Amino acid sequence: MNRNLIAFILLAVSLIGVSCNKGGSKRAGMKDGKKVELQDAKGFTITEFDGYKVVEVVNPWKDSVLLHRYILVSREASIPDNLPEGDVVRVPVSKISCLYSVFVGSLELLGQVSTITSVAEERYIENQMVKQGIASGKIKLLGEASAVNVEGLIDSNPDIVLVSPFKDMGYGKMDKAGIPIVEVASYMENSPLARAEWIKFFALFYGKEKQADSIYSALCDRYGKVREIAKGAKVKPSIFADKKFGQVWNMPSGNSYMSSFFRDAGASYLWDDVKQSGVIPLSFEAVYQKAENADYWLVKYNKPQDMTYDDLGKEYDGYKMFKAYKTRKVIHCNTNRISYYEKGVMEPDVILADLVKILHPELLPNHKQVYFQLMK
Repeated sequence: MNRNLIAFILLAVSLIGVSCNKGGSKRAGMKDGKKVELQDAKGFTITEFDGYKVVEVVNPWKDSVLLHRYILVSREASIPDNLPEGDVVRVPVSKISCLYSVFVGSLELLGQVSTITSVAEERYIENQMVKQGIASGKIKLLGEASAVNVEGLIDSNPDIVLVSPFKDMGYGKMDKAGIPIVEVASYMENSPLARAEWIKFFALFYGKEKQADSIYSALCDRYGKVREIAKGAKVKPSIFADKKFGQVWNMPSGNSYMSSFFRDAGASYLWDDVKQSGVIPLSFEAVYQKAENADYWLVKYNKPQDMTYDDLGKEYDGYKMFKAYKTRKVIHCNTNRISYYEKGVMEPDVILADLVKILHPELLPNHKQVYFQLMK
């Protein structure tokens, strides 16, 4: 049986399955359910009903607007009547497609990496189990997350597809593949802890809620201890972040998780007053006007070798004009060598300790930095 025929059959089966699993048009009153309290995350809600759970993802670009609703029903139970509208997903899932490496760290902590059957952008994945799965052919490669090989996706036969939503962007042919698209908007949260709490979101699809609660509670304790230490800082050095991409400098906004990192580390972030989520697209001139005399500059990049000051200056001559460049106060993370996106999401306490060690070395003299260092 050739590949195209297999893909066609799987597509047909998937469409039939989703048609059977779609919730009815009648909406159940959310007031009848028991809302699960979350500690920090604002981007999703959980409401428990008799026989199912409703998970709603909030649209991060439109306040109070729903981005997606999922109805989770146990595989062992019948589909209840009068479900609210939404994508019905049978749980626990046993096979998933993972389009972004940033999700792998949470899945690893939950012990669910083995459920991954296909991935996109494999060059960013560090997890050895996933790499072995790719090498053996058990995990299929789907190309770029923005242009997924839909035939390969269907061939991998996942129960769900984990994606990161982006503003005003759809999913093209993938949207018609009949596989529930699970939108994980964790990157739009406004604090590292809120972002990490999305492990509870992943856990819902595996029935691992208690495990996720325990992991998150321990993480919060560790993060809180470092944050308390940082409060002992006597000065708050000014800082800005990232660098040009083409003609645009995407600066983290004042409500971004990066700005929260800076505040918690005892720094004064120069764009802290811009109260919006995500990033602010700026010109080089706009950044230079505000950050010319900033004490520190934090950059992340993906290069085969760690960047030096010479490399940074050669990349764009204007970078040399910043005080942080001249005084050798550039903080960097090479995401090609350091698993920042994959593991860092679930180790915000370690990232925070790195920043405190750099900004206030007297407060954490024995901390061994993992993600961020001063550029050499």
